[in-house]
Amino acid sequence: QGISMLEYGQTTGYPPLREAYLEHLVRPKGIAAEPQNVVCLTGSSQGIFLAFDVFLDPGDTVLVENPTFLAPLNLLRKAQANIVGLAMDEQGLIIEDLEAKIKKHRPKMLYTIPTFQNPSGRSLSAARRKKVAELAAEYDFVVLEDDPYAEIRFRGEKLPPIKSFDTAEQVIMLNSFSKTIAPGL
Repeated sequence: QGISMLEYGQTTGYPPLREAYLEHLVRPKGIAAEPQNVVCLTGSSQGIFLAFDVFLDPGDTVLVENPTFLAPLNLLRKAQANIVGLAMDEQGLIIEDLEAKIKKHRPKMLYTIPTFQNPSGRSLSAARRKKVAELAAEYDFVVLEDDPYAEIRFRGEKLPPIKSFDTAEQVIMLNSFSKTIAPGL
C-alpha cells in the first residue's frame, strides 16, 4: 500500500480496525452501530477528555462513583465542573441515590466505570445498567460509560454494557485495547 502509507489517514481511525471493532466487540453485545459511530483514540483517557471538552461548560454538574478513577476527577476539576459523588454497594451504583442526585443536581453527565470499577473492582448489575440508561433518557443527561475492563473477565457471565440499553442515544461507550492486548506486548 506504498502511496497510501505516505498519506494522512482518516482522523476517525483505520477503517478496517473500526469495522473489526464493531464486528467482534460491539455488535455481539447487542449494540447497533456503524463505522461512522466509532472513533479510534490513543486510549480511553483521550475519549474522556474529548467528551468533557465537548459536553461540559464551567459549573456543569457531573455525577461520579465514589470512589472513582483519579484521572477523570482531575480533568473535571480543570473543566470547573461541579463533581457530585454517588454511593455504591456490592452491585455498583445505588440507583436510589443516583436518582435522588439527578433530581437534586440536574447533571449534564454521569461518568461511570460499570465493569470492574476502578478502584473498587465492583461491577454494576445488568438491571442497574438498564436503569441508568432509562434515567439518562428520562432526565436528558449524557452517560460516559468507561468500560476498559469488560474483556478481561475470567469467570462469571459477561454483563451487557449500558450502551446496549440506550434507546435515546444518551450513552457514549469507551473501550480500550490497552488492558487486553498491550499488557502482553
